[in-house]
Amino acid sequence: MDPVTASIVIDRPQAEVFDYLVDVANRPEYSDHYLADFHLTRADSVGVGAGARFRLTTRRNRFGWADVTIAEAERPRRIVEVGRGGKFNRVRLLTVYELSPAPGGTTRVEMTTETEPATLSDRLCVRSSRRAPSAVSARRSPACDAISCSAVSARRRIVAWPLLAAAVALLGGCGRTHPLSATVPGVYEELGHVRYQVEISRELNPRDSEDVSYLKGLTPAQARLRPDQSFFAVWILVENRSQQTQTPTSDFRIIDTQHNTYRPIVPTASNEFAYRSYALPGKGQIPDPEGPAYNSPTEGAMVLFKVSQASYDNRPLTFAITDHATGQTATTDLDV
Repeated sequence: MDPVTASIVIDRPQAEVFDYLVDVANRPEYSDHYLADFHLTRADSVGVGAGARFRLTTRRNRFGWADVTIAEAERPRRIVEVGRGGKFNRVRLLTVYELSPAPGGTTRVEMTTETEPATLSDRLCVRSSRRAPSAVSARRSPACDAISCSAVSARRRIVAWPLLAAAVALLGGCGRTHPLSATVPGVYEELGHVRYQVEISRELNPRDSEDVSYLKGLTPAQARLRPDQSFFAVWILVENRSQQTQTPTSDFRIIDTQHNTYRPIVPTASNEFAYRSYALPGKGQIPDPEGPAYNSPTEGAMVLFKVSQASYDNRPLTFAITDHATGQTATTDLDV
């Protein structure tokens, strides 16, 4: 995926910053809030060949194990790390730290990271990784005691390091091939006491061996596509935020910029992934946390549509949710 770059000015000499970063054993000091089970891959934790393996604790990362190894170390200016993670350890990670002198004896650190998914499905899962720690939400760590930081904020703390969490969290790879995908990570809407969150959305391929399971239970009329149509699915997580029983809505629409509107088709009960509304107990959710839909790669209940191919050119597609009990409608763009 495209490289992501962050930079920060650290109030310490360049050589000292380099020596701190080139020692992999220091990583838990500033990254234990997003990883666990950290262990070195060799006894010597400094320089080329030093590395570590760890498990990402970001929410819903099904393939959280990853590793990094220092491939280049040019003191005091450059460190290159390579790594792998994701399903079958097949998603490659490259991170480059470039250090340069800054005014007043400080050091500018620029970190660039990118991933190389091995398959189209890995790219889908890289895009759909959600809720990774952000640069502005870093908590203070012992690293700030070891290296004092001066950034835009008046508070002295390291804010660039959590971007590594965001970059490595992209490693949550899955394992399918899909022609078209879209995600709206972390977007949710509350209608009354019920929260609706879009997990992921994408086109379904009836010839894909795994997509066939999402299309199970369609009647012959539902399964029939015109030449200009395709199946498009939106997976949602629905949560009852109250203590009382609530019945979530079943009124969903996809609308393109030309006001073409699509309503869901509902498979029979044999489809375990399809969304179905029912009286949801207090603090309950759809899909059931113990069920196959929640424990699938999409982690949501599927709302299925037939969409004209022309609508993909009339973007953005808008996902509309209407709750007739409250009279409210919420909309979310699907960035296809």
